[in-house]
Amino acid sequence: MKTGKKIWLILAISMVALALGASGALADTLSYSNNANTNIVFTGTGDTFTFVDLTGLGNRDIQITGSLPPGSPAIGLFGDIDGTYQIGAITTTGGLQTAPVTSVAGPENHTFSITDALNFQLSGTIAWVDIWTLQVNGGLNIAGVANLTGITYTGANLALIALRDAGYADVVMSWTFDPAMNLTALTTDGTTHNTAYSGTINYNTVPVPPSALLLGSGLLGLGLLRRKWSLKK
Repeated sequence: MKTGKKIWLILAISMVALALGASGALADTLSYSNNANTNIVFTGTGDTFTFVDLTGLGNRDIQITGSLPPGSPAIGLFGDIDGTYQIGAITTTGGLQTAPVTSVAGPENHTFSITDALNFQLSGTIAWVDIWTLQVNGGLNIAGVANLTGITYTGANLALIALRDAGYADVVMSWTFDPAMNLTALTTDGTTHNTAYSGTINYNTVPVPPSALLLGSGLLGLGLLRRKWSLKK
């Protein structure tokens, strides 16, 4: 194979590898858990849930507890979850129950926020998308879709700047009820239920557009086609 053909083929394969390796890869994760005296609360009637802060301090529903890669400057910061959310029609598959979640209009905006050490607040709109329960476990956003959007932040915390610049994130939450509480019980038994929770905030600091994959595939196809023509000569 001539040098020019080798370079063409290497370039095409490299583009495909770049697109496959980086497209949609989540680059950073922040872990969080509920702060003391804060819970997710299911009403037991009306099919709704909300997040309640009993400390009276404000903006302290959650705290950032860890990160990947480790050592994020966001660790230790507090945050807040606002809004009321409604649970839709429940689907049961064995012991697993799932349902869509929609935001309910009310006095609070549906926001997810983190406040830095200088009191600058990162804030975005949160849509929980879906809810699930299985035995003693449950959670929100089981599919891990991008549900934190419209992110704003004017402070200097590097982790929060990266989250803002990503433009979106998928926020996932999980909890445990012991004894077990499925969605049917949480929405129809007429009793208020509350529990602690934790989760992750996943965001992509270097998004690669799908067009990169198409370009790489196209270059690889052209390279192989050119090689095939060369072999026929």
